[in-house]
Amino acid sequence: YQRRVRGKMCATMIAAVLLVLVAVPPATTFPSPVEAKCTPGLTPAAGSLKGTKALLVVTSHSKLGDQNCTSCKPTGVYGEEMTAPYFLFRDAGMETTIATISGGTVPIDPTYNSSLLQTSSDKRFYLDPQAYSDSHNTPAVKDVRFSEYDIVFMAGGWGAAWDLETSDELAAGVTQTYANPKQFLGSVCHGALGWARAPRSCNESPRL
Repeated sequence: YQRRVRGKMCATMIAAVLLVLVAVPPATTFPSPVEAKCTPGLTPAAGSLKGTKALLVVTSHSKLGDQNCTSCKPTGVYGEEMTAPYFLFRDAGMETTIATISGGTVPIDPTYNSSLLQTSSDKRFYLDPQAYSDSHNTPAVKDVRFSEYDIVFMAGGWGAAWDLETSDELAAGVTQTYANPKQFLGSVCHGALGWARAPRSCNESPRL
């Protein structure tokens, strides 16, 4: 009797999962949560910020553990936390640079990057030759002059928990940007760890 009940329960669960998968529209129709929250009054018009520059700081860490761990699950930046601001800045006409802590290719967390979870900005990013180039040939944070940018924005993801907080170069850049009233500084989710070691001025101690 218990086997029959369990069998019916399993069959019911499988049927429910299949129903959800059939009912869910293709991922390309999923709106970006960021886009859904933006309004015409807050989203800059196309080309309206031409002549300005944005720096998008992203993790270089690709393992849920030490970088040389062979058994750790892969991680990196949470896709949309990079792709959404990238296109928001670029569409507004800003010259947009993606920089990583160590330079090179951006690691994107595969856990949240399945076709079912990709948003419109993710889909667009992977089809865009410029975005591909920008995310595969990134400068290292230590080689970036923060003073050249109007906006500095730090993306999140689990990878950021390892290297954004521990980067002295990023901390120095954040402090420099914070001290300039003409520059804007922001972050999303774990990207806020980029603030952790950054004093508000050169005469203060790090915040953590």
